[in-house]
Amino acid sequence: DLYYTSSDSARPLYKKTLSGQQNDERLQAFSNISSIFPYNGALYFSVTGSNPAVRQFSLETESYTGYEITQYSSGERRLGQSADSLSLYGGRLVIADPANARVLLADTMTQEVRPVAVEGFSGSFSVTAGEEDFLVTDGSSVALYGYDGQRVLSLDYTSFNGTVVDSTYSYGSY
Repeated sequence: DLYYTSSDSARPLYKKTLSGQQNDERLQAFSNISSIFPYNGALYFSVTGSNPAVRQFSLETESYTGYEITQYSSGERRLGQSADSLSLYGGRLVIADPANARVLLADTMTQEVRPVAVEGFSGSFSVTAGEEDFLVTDGSSVALYGYDGQRVLSLDYTSFNGTVVDSTYSYGSY
């Protein structure tokens, strides 16, 4: 089966049966999904809009598990406006939270969430998870952080021949 979201204004979750026997099925009442990451029998959604969150969806039961990291909670799991970038490597889920000038590091096995303050980024920024560290970029600067929260490397716009649009991690390199 293939799970996806569309570019229409609602950005819902769909399921396509790859055998081609059925029409695409719209699942749950999820909408405003900006990104989807699979891990260990679940999908993690970054949901934008009036209630931004990261939510977990079980592939086995095809339902929302109740696990989420949200904007309006009183604890460290709250997300600010524009929290629409997340990246997953192994069991580490990295979530950009620009409104609170931080990144949330979530362990998908223990479901522990830990904030890491990031400095020097203006407005929205994106994240890319790697094996030993994660990358934060806002288009004009890039910073590499260890999972211990320490900044390892910083590069500003003068290091690039234009605007940094996105990043990816593969085989030990960003």
